[in-house]
Amino acid sequence: MRYTNAFISLIVSAALVETATLFGIPPLSNTQTLTSSVLGTALSYRYKAVYVRPFLIVIATWVLSPVTGMALGYLL
Repeated sequence: MRYTNAFISLIVSAALVETATLFGIPPLSNTQTLTSSVLGTALSYRYKAVYVRPFLIVIATWVLSPVTGMALGYLL
């Protein structure tokens, strides 16, 4: 990824979070918006150059974290 692409991804992520806050939309995670922005930039640049495993790990933790928290909250 080039520096300009990374900069645009960061700007879009920040703008999305700020816009959602301005309109009272439930809070967005900076991590989620930036990860999605970087993945979208990478996919638009060159599909074969994307190493998908780190993105899958991030998505898996997005799913597993609330489930684990609910399970521990129920057990404790």
